[in-house]
Amino acid sequence: MSRWVRVFATLAIFALILGACAGAGPTGGGATQAPAAGAKPTYGGSLVFALEDDPIDLDPLRSRAFIDRNVHYQIYDSLVRIDASGKVIPWLAESWETEPP
Repeated sequence: MSRWVRVFATLAIFALILGACAGAGPTGGGATQAPAAGAKPTYGGSLVFALEDDPIDLDPLRSRAFIDRNVHYQIYDSLVRIDASGKVIPWLAESWETEPP
């Protein structure tokens, strides 16, 4: 590969990276400015996020794919959650009791 081809390819990749990081501003997505102090909150709108693959099944009892859990957590609530240390903590459940095995 010639030197000029490598230089052009490097510059093209650099331009793509800079363009992707630039954002579109407050009107077209990308980064937005913080609201002014005392400003009234605006409700509504859309939240868009991307997943690396399509969910396979929306039934949490039948699904075994990790990608499905990203969607499940947005739709369904759980009785309990697991915190960062691995401890089971309440979520919807206020309390519970366990029976000896």
